[in-house]
Amino acid sequence: MKYFALLLLIPVFASAEIVSHNAGIYFDTDAHTVAVIDTLQIPDGVTEFVLNSELVATGAEAIKTEDDLTTYKCTPGQMIISYKGEFYSNADDMVFSRENVGRELTATISEDGIYLSGGAYWLPMFEEAMVTHKLTIDTPAGIEPVTQGVRTVVSKTDRQITIWDAPNPSDGLNLVAAKYFITERQFGDVTSYTYFLADEPKLVETYQTKTGEYLEMYQEMIGPYPYGKFATVESWFPSGYGMPSYTLLGGMVIRLPFIPDTSFGHEICHNWWGNSSFVDRDRGNWCEGLTVYCADYHYKTLLSAEDGREYRRTLFKDYASYVHGDLDFPISEFKERHSGATRAIGYGKTMMVFHMFDRMIGRDNFVKAMQDVWSSNSYAPVSWDHFIAAFSSYNSDITELGEQWLSRAGAPMIYLQDVESDGSNVTFTITQDEPVWDIEVPVVIGDQEHVLHIDSASSTFTLPTSGAKTLSVDPDYHVFRKLHAEEIEPTLSQIFGEQELHFVLPSGLAGIQAKKFAEEWVEGEEFVTSDGTYDGHSRVYINPSAETVAELLPENAQLAGSYMFLNGARYKLKENDIVLAIGNEFGKTDLIVFGHSYDTLPKLASRISHYGKYSHLVFPQRGRPQKGNWDIKESPLNRRIK
Repeated sequence: MKYFALLLLIPVFASAEIVSHNAGIYFDTDAHTVAVIDTLQIPDGVTEFVLNSELVATGAEAIKTEDDLTTYKCTPGQMIISYKGEFYSNADDMVFSRENVGRELTATISEDGIYLSGGAYWLPMFEEAMVTHKLTIDTPAGIEPVTQGVRTVVSKTDRQITIWDAPNPSDGLNLVAAKYFITERQFGDVTSYTYFLADEPKLVETYQTKTGEYLEMYQEMIGPYPYGKFATVESWFPSGYGMPSYTLLGGMVIRLPFIPDTSFGHEICHNWWGNSSFVDRDRGNWCEGLTVYCADYHYKTLLSAEDGREYRRTLFKDYASYVHGDLDFPISEFKERHSGATRAIGYGKTMMVFHMFDRMIGRDNFVKAMQDVWSSNSYAPVSWDHFIAAFSSYNSDITELGEQWLSRAGAPMIYLQDVESDGSNVTFTITQDEPVWDIEVPVVIGDQEHVLHIDSASSTFTLPTSGAKTLSVDPDYHVFRKLHAEEIEPTLSQIFGEQELHFVLPSGLAGIQAKKFAEEWVEGEEFVTSDGTYDGHSRVYINPSAETVAELLPENAQLAGSYMFLNGARYKLKENDIVLAIGNEFGKTDLIVFGHSYDTLPKLASRISHYGKYSHLVFPQRGRPQKGNWDIKESPLNRRIK
């Protein structure tokens, strides 16, 4: 059996050359093997390809082998190569990762299904060129393969022959196959498929309907859908990937009630950003932040201005929770997400940079600039420079301002000082920590917003009050910045962002199950136990005693016998799993976990990973989770005008 670690695909776009694959692929699920005969059309200037070293190719000369990859020499014109190899990993042994869902599995061939990621280098990869694909796939009967492109021919006998034609250039190819129930629906010129592991009409209807809605949304926002099909594909292992013309979602994820309205649209949006306009990574990966802006954040703004505001605040809180010390880095160095810090910067901070550009040049101009970038660079590499140039064309040159946000780590920390009023005007000073940032700061007096340009450590302004009695600096979180402590309530994300947690376990049988919770939380790594004494680390209390709880709970949470009272609501402990993030007297955040049964407690550790932005969670035996946040204190950036 062969096991393969993740191999990151970071293409180098040295040219616009395109290599074409015309490959015959035979799968033996019993033997866990794949056999390939690949006819390659090699353009001038392309001299090498790379293949997994377990796959020894005939028809090409090997140059070197290192890091489990073999580099082969190639020459212009037609090349025919062949190879065979084994891929197997037990998906049941995968450890769920909070920030890296499913990436432990790179390649496997079994009766459960087939998954071959581009990172397994199972097809020749070219650093010097993009690739197109035509695949003739031979699988055991009933095993339905799906990949990017269009399914053009299907033949079913004792085995199944499926042809997938992907003529659009890409930087690699993922393939998945399993015993799928397939549905098909037409949205204009786009064929929408579902590939599910069970026959579930309600689930099909949900995803087909949402597919149509998202396709319409993004064709209006960005441009025509770049492919002939979109497929929603279920995997038998944890996953959440967006590939050209399809998405691969794990069975647990795909059934979460909020996924169709959130992450699903995000993956569809990637067909414009990242899958058909490729990321030139020399200056950083821009596409995750832009996809968040066009998807996750956009969905919130459609609900209400307050929902949009709260989403921005959550990104600020994530940065405060996950980005500490040497974990910080400039946006221009972001490659991919693999931790809370990389997500907070590469997704959250980057999203806010696009938001600030949007406010700077105006929404209509911002949309036109996005459309310009995409229409001019379809199936081509795109860098930050393309966006900066497009935004500048609709306003004054913002190159210098953009460079600041791309090349500098960190964020400004701003303060409101010396607020004085004469009844008609208010004078105040905004200061910021060194090093100084060049920022456009909204200041709201009453209901009137003023946008002030600040590029020094201390700036003093005088503005009319117009009878207003309040002054607030960036109350709606439009400028990416560090939050004051008073602006942050305890949340689970602060626990997730801790480098080391100490677990406080009960005794007896309850302690055994609590230990399983801790093991699941640390994803198989070692964990530290504590007696509850504070030693500088955040603590996780698992099914603590009533005496312990009495000393920990905030005012709006009380334990009374077999009930928890939370913000005025009553929950029976034997019928609900309850999770509370609480601040302690040392400025840290602790966690209290009540599991209603021994069986559900270990599962709760992975379940709560989706709810980092919340302060408290209640998971009933039946029905949807109840979630919410503690109230925050008055921000030091808000003042009464006397």
